Amino acid sequence: MSEIDSTVTVQEEGLGSAWLMVLLGGIVSVLLGLVLITWPGATIAVVGVITAIWLIAIGLVTIVGGFSRGLTGGTRALMFIAGALVLLSGLVMIRGAFDLVVVLAIFLGIGLFLRGLTLFVRAGEERKRRGWLIFGGVVFVLLGIVVFVWPALSLATFVWIAGVVLVVTGIIEIIGAFYVKHDTGA
Repeated sequence: MSEIDSTVTVQEEGLGSAWLMVLLGGIVSVLLGLVLITWPGATIAVVGVITAIWLIAIGLVTIVGGFSRGLTGGTRALMFIAGALVLLSGLVMIRGAFDLVVVLAIFLGIGLFLRGLTLFVRAGEERKRRGWLIFGGVVFVLLGIVVFVWPALSLATFVWIAGVVLVVTGIIEIIGAFYVKHDTGA
């Protein structure tokens, strides 16, 4: 057996055993997608807690970023204010003081909107990456407005789309696993 033949054989054996991992990944994707579609309320509650933690982290990072060198007073103030509001949003969510589903969407909308404003201010001060900062600012502001104005629809749409994407991805992975199994003779 030549060196090339042995390399191909090792690669095929690796793929042969990998088909099961691809199959299991596909099954998990389908099951998770079905959970998202079947129990959107529970899914949103879990996402609410994760989002609250994310808002707290982003708020802290934004506040700390306000201490960066070279920032103008306006940018520094905006970063402190935006960071504090986003941090407060996360803390309120984690306490569960309001209906988590609506609060999640409202605070997410506020966080996205404030993040967009921060990017706009930075775009006015930085020459490098100005186009990307403006683009990011537009995207975040628009997403923030949509999520804030239609919180329930935004969340329901997100959960449904995520569920469908996971189911479709899982089906593709399952089919692909059997192709790999067939092609490698595993």
